[in-house]
Amino acid sequence: SLCIIWVLLTFTRGSPVSPKNSLLEVEGFVGESGLLPFSLNGNISEVISVHWRDGNGKPVYDIINGTGKAGPDYQGRVTSFSLEYKNGNYSIQIENLQITDEGEYEIYITGSQDSAKIKLSVKVMLNLISFVVLTERPKEMDQMKPNSISSGNELSAVLIVAGVILAFGV
Repeated sequence: SLCIIWVLLTFTRGSPVSPKNSLLEVEGFVGESGLLPFSLNGNISEVISVHWRDGNGKPVYDIINGTGKAGPDYQGRVTSFSLEYKNGNYSIQIENLQITDEGEYEIYITGSQDSAKIKLSVKVMLNLISFVVLTERPKEMDQMKPNSISSGNELSAVLIVAGVILAFGV
């Protein structure tokens, strides 16, 4: 599925995503993927520990000695880009975003002063469905039995209700 995410602050390799004490804002949509970007500047040591935490301090993802592991509340939904660790890219991606994923995330680098805060906003995308509404009664309806749909208005109402059910899962 197409991932629709707007990153409000772009980053370049070798530069931190955001200066210390500033907040990077990222948007994602319910059911889609959300990227929390972070790129470490300077030399990358072979043994490094990276810790992503949510706004409640719960572990989201830890990268220790080049091995990534999702926190208990994020199992099966968070991935990182292990081939990019050597370049200082410790971004993570949260799959199947939920409204409850909205909030602040923080990344800490063990043995370093580098850290960043990222605010993830999760939006709901409404699917727009085209509705066909009959405004005139087709001639074929004149020959229908009286107990069948008798007017274009009733058929229009049925089509609109069906469209609402499809659009909102009612």
